[in-house]
Amino acid sequence: MADRVQSIADTLAKLGAIVSDVALPNIDFEACFETYSSLLWGTMGVATPEEEKEKMREISKNRAEEQSIANDMARFTIQEHGEWLTYSNDRFRLRNEWDSFFKEWDILICPQMPTDAFPHDHGGYLERTLTVNNEDQDYFQQVFWAGIITVAHLPSTVFPTGPSKAGLPIGLQAVGAEYNDLITIDFARLLAQEIGGFTPPPNYP
Repeated sequence: MADRVQSIADTLAKLGAIVSDVALPNIDFEACFETYSSLLWGTMGVATPEEEKEKMREISKNRAEEQSIANDMARFTIQEHGEWLTYSNDRFRLRNEWDSFFKEWDILICPQMPTDAFPHDHGGYLERTLTVNNEDQDYFQQVFWAGIITVAHLPSTVFPTGPSKAGLPIGLQAVGAEYNDLITIDFARLLAQEIGGFTPPPNYP
């Protein structure tokens, strides 16, 4: 995926765009994803039955030191409102950092998912895994890139970049400043004119 991002960056540079491989907002992205997870599971947890919440309290208590998606879900589903508000306040800080970044740059190119297209898995949500760099990862980890963008209310347009070595589509996302949806959409449209749009893989219905 990193190679595909670099390939698009090289293409943009050849087309005359000013491109940087190192420009980033002043953000800890792991902490950013924690903020996203807290706000997501905290909101979804509002409708969780008390019986399920009790199970999650046990999970959170017994696995306090464990780093896993399941433990994060349990912890954030039962968090106190004050903790949720702390993460909500952090979202405003993230928005300010991104606002500063986009005063210097028009578009950020990054993955939308860390893999190319993958088979659908209708099994249990927390039991699903995907292979990334030859290692199994929790399925929810796949929303890392989407999470750190949406938590800051940033617009994102996913655009096709051609097939992977396996012949499966790879999409990246063009991210813009808050409320600049039309810029990311227009960027994707113009780029498609240069590199081509979506090409269905073999046997695609």
